[in-house]
Amino acid sequence: MKLLSLLIFCLILIIGHNVSAQTTINPDISLVGDFRIFSHNDESVPDEKDKLNLSDPGIELNISGYLNPYARADAVIAWHGEHNAEIEEAYATFLRGLPLNTNLRVGKYLLEFGRLNPQHAHVYSFIKRPLPHEIFFGVEGLSDMAVRASFSIPTGEAFTELMGGVLKGDVLTPHVHEGEHEHETIEAKKDLGFFGRLTTSFAVSEAAELALGGSVVNAVYGFGEDTVKPEQLRSWLIGG
Repeated sequence: MKLLSLLIFCLILIIGHNVSAQTTINPDISLVGDFRIFSHNDESVPDEKDKLNLSDPGIELNISGYLNPYARADAVIAWHGEHNAEIEEAYATFLRGLPLNTNLRVGKYLLEFGRLNPQHAHVYSFIKRPLPHEIFFGVEGLSDMAVRASFSIPTGEAFTELMGGVLKGDVLTPHVHEGEHEHETIEAKKDLGFFGRLTTSFAVSEAAELALGGSVVNAVYGFGEDTVKPEQLRSWLIGG
């Protein structure tokens, strides 16, 4: 995380040096709480069965704002139940000024794999993340350190965007909160992964729009049984 902070700080200095006039604007700050009351008749959890239960609260602190006319920064700090605060997202986005109108994002964030993964739970129009998402992405979603570029492709009246990025390699590693311990028989540095997405959208009426897209992620999810020279096990995730 120190390396991430240093990288973002250096990018701010580089961009800020090239902007002659800069107006200081306070960032947008919001605090979102998630409090839930639930009940069920699940026999496997007798302490909760047929009772009114209160879940541990979740809180997210969102801080975002423009660094200058060309770039903005976003950060999400979260508390989940009794766990300590952790940085869920921290990234800078360069919106303009690059060749081919390229949009560049650097930092840790929820990857644009489909339309749901980049959203946080409090944005959902339902209670829980869909089961396929939990199985393949985990309860926290696909998140990793990334350098991602995107640009639009001229396709007439349709808006088409192509993006691709390089990942640190932890995107398929189960998320562990501070204080939790996960048993790992092998500890080794993962090779970089990559991420890509192609999406297009167009109006079908004055009040409706159709969006089509495909996403792909390739990254290391574990290691083989050889403790001397462990083989890195890679996985593909493809969605449409």
